[in-house]
Amino acid sequence: MNTTLKNKNGFTLIEILVAMAVGMTVMYMIYTFFYLQQKTYINQSEITAIQQDIVGAMHIMERDIRLAGYDATGEAKSGTVKPGFLTPTSADVIKFSADLTGDEDLDDTGEILSYSLVGSSIVRIDESDLANPGVLISGVDAFDIRYLDKDGNSTSSLSDIRSVQITIVVRTGRADYNYTNSESYYPNNDTTATPIYNAPNDNFRRRVMATQILCRNMGLSPKATGSVIPS
Repeated sequence: MNTTLKNKNGFTLIEILVAMAVGMTVMYMIYTFFYLQQKTYINQSEITAIQQDIVGAMHIMERDIRLAGYDATGEAKSGTVKPGFLTPTSADVIKFSADLTGDEDLDDTGEILSYSLVGSSIVRIDESDLANPGVLISGVDAFDIRYLDKDGNSTSSLSDIRSVQITIVVRTGRADYNYTNSESYYPNNDTTATPIYNAPNDNFRRRVMATQILCRNMGLSPKATGSVIPS
């Protein structure tokens, strides 16, 4: 028995083209969504990484600098350098000392330390081991150091230093070419001050962190002023 198909109509070319266009539009929207999500994830990961790096670096510096001027006997290196700050006039270098072992000298590990900006890295140097400087954090655009007296005023007098204000500006390792950084950065986020890093107008995101470190040992004894005196 012969069966005759009564409806032999298929899809027209226009219908196929419309279906393809709709499908491509949907695929493009899905691709764009996932691309933007991936890009946002990468940017946030970069920012989170440098924030963690800054926090870690600040913690280490705070721990060390807080001990500046420690001198239990008041006699450590009395003929050359007293415990305290040795470079209060440097903008991106801080050097300080403490008689941590109480043996009346500054020759032991960690008793004379410095942090300085070398290239784009903050480097920690222990004078008891000069051959092995350590990189504290990389990708640094600014490392600003301010010395303050007991009233919070800026000072360059060794005997008047009671706290240290540090500001660090760090950039991400990856450029974001859909972003332009036109922001200037200031010490302690004080926009009335002179910028420590002018607007770079590049494609790198940055984070800034500032802290003020109270040096509890400074000023406790007239012998622990951190001054350089004749031998």
